[in-house]
Amino acid sequence: MDATERADGQEPPPGPSGAESIGRRLLRQRMFPGHTDPIAVERYVLLSFAGSGGMGEVYAAYDPVLDRKVALKLLPHHVGGDAERRARLLREAQALAKLSHPNVVQVYGAGEHDERVFMAMEFVEGQTLSDYLTKARPSAREVLQLFVVAGRGLAAAHAAGLVHRDFKPSNVRIDGEGVPRVLDFGLVQGEPGEPEGSAAASASLPEAVRALDVELTATGAFLGTPAYMAPEQVAGDHVDARADQFAFCVALAEALTGARPFEAPSLVERWERIQNEDTIEWPTKLGVPRRVRRAIERGLSRDRRERWPSMDLLLDALEPPARLRSLGLAAAIAAPLVAVGGWAIVQSYERELDSSAEQLAVAQEQTEAESARAERSDEAKALLGRAQRAVRVHDLARSPGRELEALALGVEVLGEYAEAGEAEGEDYEAAVHGLSLALDGMVPVAELDAGAAGSRTHRLVAKLALSADGETLVTTPMLHRRRARGGSGELERIGENTLELWSTSPPALERSVDLGRLELGVRAPVLSADGRRVAVSSGDRCAVYAVDSGESLQELEGCTDPHFSTDGATLFGQVPCADPDLAGERDPACAVAAWSVDSGERRWKRALAGRSAALLSAPASAGVIVREDFRGGEALALRAIEDGATRVRFQREGAGAPPSSRAHAAHLALSGDGSTLAAVEHDADGRVAVWDLTELGDLADLSGSVTLEGRVVESVAPTSWGWWFSNLALSHDGSELLTHGRGAGLGLFDLERDRVLHAQSWGSSTVAALPSGWLGISGSEWLELPRPESRQPATPARQLVASADGRFVATVSDLGASLWTAERAAAPEVWPAPEGEELIAFDGERAVTRGEGQRYRVYPRSGEGPVREDDSLAGIYPVMLAAERVDRALVQLDGHVEVRELGGSTLCRLPGDPGLAWTISRDGRLAARDSGERVDIWEVDSCRERERVALPSEIYVLQTVTNAGALHLRTGHGHNLIHHADGSEQIIDQGCAYDQPTAYATLSPDGALLVGSCDAEAPETNPGQLWSTDTGEPLGTLDLREYRGVPRFSADGGALVFGVDTRRVAIVDVATGRERFRVLGRLGHGGKPEWVGDATHFELAVFDGGIARMPLEVEGLVDAACSVLGRSELAERAATPCAAD
Repeated sequence: MDATERADGQEPPPGPSGAESIGRRLLRQRMFPGHTDPIAVERYVLLSFAGSGGMGEVYAAYDPVLDRKVALKLLPHHVGGDAERRARLLREAQALAKLSHPNVVQVYGAGEHDERVFMAMEFVEGQTLSDYLTKARPSAREVLQLFVVAGRGLAAAHAAGLVHRDFKPSNVRIDGEGVPRVLDFGLVQGEPGEPEGSAAASASLPEAVRALDVELTATGAFLGTPAYMAPEQVAGDHVDARADQFAFCVALAEALTGARPFEAPSLVERWERIQNEDTIEWPTKLGVPRRVRRAIERGLSRDRRERWPSMDLLLDALEPPARLRSLGLAAAIAAPLVAVGGWAIVQSYERELDSSAEQLAVAQEQTEAESARAERSDEAKALLGRAQRAVRVHDLARSPGRELEALALGVEVLGEYAEAGEAEGEDYEAAVHGLSLALDGMVPVAELDAGAAGSRTHRLVAKLALSADGETLVTTPMLHRRRARGGSGELERIGENTLELWSTSPPALERSVDLGRLELGVRAPVLSADGRRVAVSSGDRCAVYAVDSGESLQELEGCTDPHFSTDGATLFGQVPCADPDLAGERDPACAVAAWSVDSGERRWKRALAGRSAALLSAPASAGVIVREDFRGGEALALRAIEDGATRVRFQREGAGAPPSSRAHAAHLALSGDGSTLAAVEHDADGRVAVWDLTELGDLADLSGSVTLEGRVVESVAPTSWGWWFSNLALSHDGSELLTHGRGAGLGLFDLERDRVLHAQSWGSSTVAALPSGWLGISGSEWLELPRPESRQPATPARQLVASADGRFVATVSDLGASLWTAERAAAPEVWPAPEGEELIAFDGERAVTRGEGQRYRVYPRSGEGPVREDDSLAGIYPVMLAAERVDRALVQLDGHVEVRELGGSTLCRLPGDPGLAWTISRDGRLAARDSGERVDIWEVDSCRERERVALPSEIYVLQTVTNAGALHLRTGHGHNLIHHADGSEQIIDQGCAYDQPTAYATLSPDGALLVGSCDAEAPETNPGQLWSTDTGEPLGTLDLREYRGVPRFSADGGALVFGVDTRRVAIVDVATGRERFRVLGRLGHGGKPEWVGDATHFELAVFDGGIARMPLEVEGLVDAACSVLGRSELAERAATPCAAD
């Protein structure tokens, strides 16, 4: 027992007020039984004082919950002096509680009492190993056996990642059955980076302090017992399991010889002995085997790298191998059967045992030394390589077009960290952040210019086409480039003249088609709507190929600029002029014609009044829309598929003279649903006219010729910065128009309201319409409209196309061509909002929308079951929906409040002024009203008043009622009142200025935690705080400098979701306060709802009104990455790490 420890039942020494108070109260209780209330630390009732030391006092206590006697250790104030350190100590205690081993004293739990950390441990009857060695005086063999058994407990702790840091005989108890048990693990660890002791510092201490009793456990500069400390621990360096090995060997040598190695009157002199002495003295009369001495001496090496690689290897060296143990056992059995000469036999056996063991130990030591050096070298290289790859993940994620490689490498590296059990550190966090960054938006799933799998060829793509369903992709080659830069110099051949046909799910080059004498140049291929046929043109010839086989279907002479009809049976094209006088003009065309794709027969040919045209396939296979630019002729018309006759003339009201410039194909656009046509009016300096094709009815039924009036979009004003270079695009439903192009800036316009949504008058951009919104590249960034925030860095693209379903996007740039997935990998949409309806709220089973006329609809998210409608809430405000039961609504009416089931009946009619503060629990079972003087709580199902809670003042305002019936109220000063269901209350003061509008406090779903800040918009000056609502004590400070707005708790309270900007959220771990990662999404804003899901995922309302599911854990990120990789060209590479995950 240490010098500071006391016998059971004696009063503890004076110390901090808390400890002294407990000791005096125990003494009073013993002196006056029946007149003193029991003394309790949380649920534990103290029975008697058991002892004390540098790491606190120990009491015998009773646990009434589990009906057992425990040892309760109260750590001193200086060990847990602040909340952060106490929280760390509690986490360590929790880790200790998970360690279960027959040679370790079991830790049951931990907590805080009077700002001190306590631990409840197994109560072990018996004595310390120190006392046993003093009283029993065991033999060397028995000493060795006791230490080896205790060492097994120490090794088990090391295997669990725990380091003792204060191993000594007084920290080992011998229980009633004679089994040694190690106690007091890990609780003398300093803060990360905090020195654990310093020899230099001790040299400057007063002599009286320096000459301290070496038995004393230091409570100031030193963490541990100096007499047993390893040199690196004395020096204040980081310690690991090898420091425990040193202390173990000091204690073992002391027990065997009666003297401690390197013993000195002061710590400084002991330090000098460790540095100058290589061996310790072993009295020969003790008969300690040489193998044991050598094992201990290696464990006492001043350089920890020269000690045993692990505690298990040290213990194996101390114990003879099984064969030699059997030999010694045989000698022991034979001893009683022989006379005096028999003892010689026994001694001979023992000498043989020591000699054989020594030879074995020397050989083992040499092998282990070489192995350890190799392992250290290999381990260091592996750790360095892993850290470099982790950082590489982050770098790749920030490199345009390298996101897929970042995902593959990230999954591999994070798998290595998980396998090693080292999921922490800056390099690990770099890999996690890189993975989330790569998943933050567009992810390339294939490089389209690398050739077939396994091929070393590298092809440059000139143009590409993507089928409407996204399943088929076609690329054409870039055949020539100039040797000199700047557009001058000779042309050199750089590619094969082949048409490449790809599948996209998964991405694979299915076949290459030799184009022979067809050289396409920069002309884009054209796919039929069903993706079964592809057409290309070169000079005055068009060719049609079957996508599934690559077979040539037709070669059509006198054809250029091909377009398929919507049914794919007809090919429209322009007919080049045969007039030799026009040979100098670029692509002159004198007619428009139609061919049958099956037979190759030309069905009709119609002359052009001018020498150029732009074509669009009309909806419903009605024909082709022809834009002619000439003086004195038709400007825009729909020609019938049967005979080319004019069916519709498109005019605009008040139009001037017909345009005189050449037709520009990019100045003509048709919406994805075929409802709207738009064209640039060249004669009006770039104004845009639009036509509503739905006014024509079914285009296939048209006969004769009709005129359709269009209108000019006034908001699309002509500009001087290059409208001629702008491309037109219409949204899928025709409600928005976009202008974009090289050097033409970007403009987005609302056609229904005739207003500008977004304008950028500089730079180059390439944009495609998705089923909802727009996606493109502006400058060197991906752009998502109508949100103008960039998604991620990008390489400027010459061409960008999207599939009609929005799943895939393909790009061509100067650096190559790529296929991308436009789906949000880390936040896939799991429920789309019906068109024309606003998502109001949702839970795991239901979604509530509000449509025209304030009509509410309740949808089953599974798609099974009826849709309930409720139009009775029109004009009623506010309507509050339960977060976990969104079909329950709290409605404030004139003179009363009702709880209704949407589309059903009224569940409960509650009295009270609707103008008061009301709230409903997340599960919809409780409703609460704040009348100013009290809060009334009702049970909704029975409509019965459950409780009345009086308020301490009228300035508290009701915020939340939990499912369990706890209340959260708050004042304008940031005072929070937590009224628990059992009637207990806590006041938590945020310390905010009065009526600060951006202050907030949010309760966790179970009501156990409260998070708040005095300024949600300036967290750099007002960091967040986390409190326990049970104790009212702060649990820690949160660094919120990069976050904005009010956070949301996960369902289990283990994570917080913060908004970062208008498009991303951050997942913050509550226990550590550290950010896990970021994903796309936005918290409830402007009335938008959100529902936090289980402990691993959460769901948010996304920008387009649907619901997206997002991960809360790193495992969810890895799953999302594996999902993308499984659909990519790296699927084979990712198969192993993703399967392991």
